[in-house]
Amino acid sequence: MEKQRLVYRVLLKLMTFIAALILFVVFINSLFLGFSDEKDDPKEETSIIKLSGMTLGEIRKTRWNGHDVAVLKRAMRPSLQKISEPQQLNQTSRSILPGYFVYFNTGDSGNCPLFFDGKTFKDICSGKYYDTTGRGINSQKATVLKIPPHFFETQDGIVAKVVIGLW
Repeated sequence: MEKQRLVYRVLLKLMTFIAALILFVVFINSLFLGFSDEKDDPKEETSIIKLSGMTLGEIRKTRWNGHDVAVLKRAMRPSLQKISEPQQLNQTSRSILPGYFVYFNTGDSGNCPLFFDGKTFKDICSGKYYDTTGRGINSQKATVLKIPPHFFETQDGIVAKVVIGLW
C-alpha cells in the first residue's frame, strides 16, 4: 500500500512538472507571435462596375471590403463628360462625374439597403430620405450618404467603368 502511494505521488509530481513546462513554453512562444520579418501589407482590394448600357435611373451594385456599393446613372449623357486628371470629387454633385453617383448602399442605420424610387433614396430601417447627391432630405440632422474611394476609367473617350477601392 505504501509503495502504491509513493508511485502515485511520483506520477502526480511528474505530471505537474510536465504541465508547468508546457505552460511555460506556451507563454514564452506567445511573446514572439506578433514579431516576424515579413511585412503583412494587406492588398488593396478593388471592385469594378461596368457602366456600358446603363439607362437613366439605373443602379448597379457590387461588394467591396464587405460593404454594398452602388452606382446610379443620373444624367442622360454622362459618357460624353471629360474626366480631368487627377479625378476629384465635386462637392456640389458629390461625384467625380456629375452623371454618376457612387455611394455605399446603406443609410444612417448602416444595416439596411437603400430603396430608390427614381427620385430619392430611402433608408428602410431609419425612414430617412436622401436626394440623388446623397444629402438628407427633411432631416433634423445634416446627414449624407458615404462615398467610397473610386475613380472612372474611359475606353475610346467614353466612360466604361468605375473602379471602387482607390481614389
